[in-house]
Amino acid sequence: MNTSILFMIFNNEVKYLNNSNMDHREWFISLGGNPDDYPNLIRGFISNGKIVFYKNNFSYDEEVVKAAKRYAPSMKVVLGDNLEVWCGVLPGRPGEKWEAIMKLNNDELTGFIQETPTNPPKVQKEFVQENVLDFKNDYENPKFIKGATIITIIVIVLTVISKAILISGKHFKTGLSYDTLLMLVEFISLGYCIYGYNKKKPNTKIVSMVAALSLVLMFNVIDVITGVIYFLFNVDSGYFTRVPDLINILKNKILKK
Repeated sequence: MNTSILFMIFNNEVKYLNNSNMDHREWFISLGGNPDDYPNLIRGFISNGKIVFYKNNFSYDEEVVKAAKRYAPSMKVVLGDNLEVWCGVLPGRPGEKWEAIMKLNNDELTGFIQETPTNPPKVQKEFVQENVLDFKNDYENPKFIKGATIITIIVIVLTVISKAILISGKHFKTGLSYDTLLMLVEFISLGYCIYGYNKKKPNTKIVSMVAALSLVLMFNVIDVITGVIYFLFNVDSGYFTRVPDLINILKNKILKK
């Protein structure tokens, strides 16, 4: 899901975060939030002219609707009065546009409009920050966790095969060497990724980038290809979920000819 600005209701205050590698859960914990309280945290995003409120699994209930009515007026003052207010999201596949569910009319927004501060808060400056990587995967989605675990196991198997080929061909320097240290980084980081995916550790996405980079730095064809694919998967697994659709399109074009 591609979003522009994340927000959450934390300590009865709207917090904003823009263009960060952190997801809502990582951000919540970094602010001192209790992970056990996260499922009931009211949060959302601002994108494509919409302010969207939801809680766990992108759902909404009476509590979410009340929060939207209460906080949306002040948010519209800060972000733009022309923004629509919605509750709940209908999840789609990674990389696709996820549709909001219920729209609130302006006359339903009964919250008090707080006075806009003379000096803009620091968070408003974050709206213009840019990051090199934009992770689009939902690292809490059970489907992604299962897929990522399987992909990582496959990468480990390919890495073992690659190292066996290098060692048998005497192209791999054993002992305390660059090759050995890099190999240790590969296996340790890949092993941690399996653990991190299933435990929903916030730093798993960063460790996966370390694993991918260490594979590429082996400068072996199998490792380089594996590392690039693993890198792309962890940034946006949607690249791979769209492969079957592309294959079907190509098949249809070939059959028409």
